[in-house]
Amino acid sequence: MKICNNPKCDDRGTEYEDDMQYCPTCNNMLEIPGPEPKPKPSPRKALPLILAAVVVVAGAAAAIGMTARGRRPTNPDFGVTGRATTKSTEKTKDDGRWWDIYPEEIEIGGPATVGLNETSQLKVEYIKPHNTTIMNELSWVSDDTSVLEIDSGGRVTGHRLGAAKVTVTVEGENGARISAELPMRVVIPVVSITVSGDTSLEQTKSGKLSALVLPADATDREVEWTSSDPSVVSIDKEGNIKAGELGTATITAKAGEKSTEVTVTITELIIHVTSVSLSGPSTLDKGRSGTMSAAVSPANATYKNVTYTSSDSSVVSVDSAGRITALKKGSATITATADGKSASKSVKVIVPVTSISITGPSTVGEGSRARLVMSVSPSDASMENITYSSSNSSVVSVGSDGYIQGVNSGQAVITARADGVSGSITIRVNVPVTGVSIGRSSMSVYEGSSGTLSATVYPYHADNRGVTWTSGNPFVVAMYSNGEWKAINRGQATITVKTKDGGYTDTIVITVN
Repeated sequence: MKICNNPKCDDRGTEYEDDMQYCPTCNNMLEIPGPEPKPKPSPRKALPLILAAVVVVAGAAAAIGMTARGRRPTNPDFGVTGRATTKSTEKTKDDGRWWDIYPEEIEIGGPATVGLNETSQLKVEYIKPHNTTIMNELSWVSDDTSVLEIDSGGRVTGHRLGAAKVTVTVEGENGARISAELPMRVVIPVVSITVSGDTSLEQTKSGKLSALVLPADATDREVEWTSSDPSVVSIDKEGNIKAGELGTATITAKAGEKSTEVTVTITELIIHVTSVSLSGPSTLDKGRSGTMSAAVSPANATYKNVTYTSSDSSVVSVDSAGRITALKKGSATITATADGKSASKSVKVIVPVTSISITGPSTVGEGSRARLVMSVSPSDASMENITYSSSNSSVVSVGSDGYIQGVNSGQAVITARADGVSGSITIRVNVPVTGVSIGRSSMSVYEGSSGTLSATVYPYHADNRGVTWTSGNPFVVAMYSNGEWKAINRGQATITVKTKDGGYTDTIVITVN
């Protein structure tokens, strides 16, 4: 069992289990009670009083976190420590007498930082000599109470961000002052650290870990990275990791008083495919087959197996060996994939033309345009690379779109070709009529007279120079198809001539007297 010896604690003397270290009431270190001291012969009459003082002092030392029975191992969580020493006469137990043992050196244990508006507990450790029997009251001070303040029990409170020094003093032998100092900082503490990044790497590969430190305004945001096994995973101060041997390593990220861990696994090195190239036919006639060939780089890649797929297997099918078959007119993209890398190639299926026929006007006017219509067999033929040609382009010209234009009077043969098959049509160019003229607008004749009118058709070399004649008043003037007229009765009649090509007209007024 253990007890609390703090004379100021309400639970002094209360027994606790052996696995407890500190009193739950005053936070004093618990002690194993020793046997009651036996009276010893002493030349000094005040020996019982001294022994009583020793017991009281030992209890006081325990109340502030120290032991009179020996030095307590320094807690690595205490952080920075301050020490001061003074000379003391060595005390021993000799010829049945007890001697007083004063402290010669003390040490402050506790955190080097305290959170803003937060409180932490500092303690004193007596490290020399380990069997100190006399312990006087401690005095705690801060050199800047606006930054941090400390009470008589060693509880320090941060008031504003900054740094201050805490000093503790105790009286040693012959009134000597023994003190220790601890530089401290008031900070905004780190609350949490979250690590993300590459937690699985292949051997020899590099990766990156990142740490999110909260809050964003924490004072000590700089992250310290460590690896539990650098031979498996090494890490630098920037969080860059390097894979080594196979296995796992624990990476620790620490900022301020907080830390977190993440496990990184190193797997066997895989040589990945860096590129895939694909070659093969870009066109196929319907019903034909071909082969696609894929090349994988590097040649020593771990996973070189290639899979082939078609974007439209109803147009072009492909098997596991890359053999393709053209099924119907259209296009499909063949893709070869290996280890996540791929290459693609478009394949067009062509239906060859077996016959061509051309329809359209057999004649075209000089300077006029007309469109030829081409029909092919079979009906779903692709009609790839169709070409048109004229046997005499100075008479009839033809464009790639199948439109023809009459250039000069005459005739020419227009031919369409596709897939080695051709079809033709003969086109004759006519010179169209552009106008007609009788030469005068009126004339007077006598009743019963007759005569012939003539008209000039333009141009003179027009192919169809035929005209028709009509009388607007056949009871006055009768007209005949050859232009002959006959005055029948007195009056007026308008005679009209009209070209058969183009419908151009001209008129003359005949007055019969």
